[in-house]
Amino acid sequence: MAGKIKGVAFDLEGTLVDTVDLHVEAWIKTFKSNGFSVEPKKLKPLIGMASPKIIRNFVGNINDQLLEKIDFEYKQNFEKTVDSARSFTETKDALKSLHDANIKLAVASSTGAKVVDLILEKTGIYEFVDASVGGDEVLLGKPDPAIYLEAFKRIEVTPRMGAVVGDTEFDAIPARKIGALAIIVRRDDTEVASAELIFQNLLEAAAEILSA
Repeated sequence: MAGKIKGVAFDLEGTLVDTVDLHVEAWIKTFKSNGFSVEPKKLKPLIGMASPKIIRNFVGNINDQLLEKIDFEYKQNFEKTVDSARSFTETKDALKSLHDANIKLAVASSTGAKVVDLILEKTGIYEFVDASVGGDEVLLGKPDPAIYLEAFKRIEVTPRMGAVVGDTEFDAIPARKIGALAIIVRRDDTEVASAELIFQNLLEAAAEILSA
């Protein structure tokens, strides 16, 4: 079984970097400016889902024009917070251990590609990543597996020879659909029923991948 996993596709936010609360703040500001009131505790579990799905979850079947307006404003509001993005304390060490073992690493985020690259650069983890995919580069967002399929394609690894590492069901569900190992790093008490393996931090997840 040694060397079974050849590549890993990571979710970005909530997994590698601590930006979930920044997303929540951007959503609340955006919804409020468009006349909608949303509670932070209801928003937080949905971070990682494609933004049109989040919008419809709270405001229903609005017309495409308003949906696009809200989506655009949210992305603008979030981009303004990127300078505040920080990686989790163990992120660099975990990625370096995998990188040094010649395991290909990709990042797949519902956030747009431009902002994903900005976050990777500002948090100092870009050097460990072989490829990244933004939510605006695939037709369907999480939990559809399209973004993870594209991530594995870019690092030239078959999903069945890879692992997906995320923090929510929106990562575990697509991982299972494409036959990749579904690993969850759970930083709170959120249940992730679709995960195959659950760890408390990235170092534990990396150690499991290296021993697989």
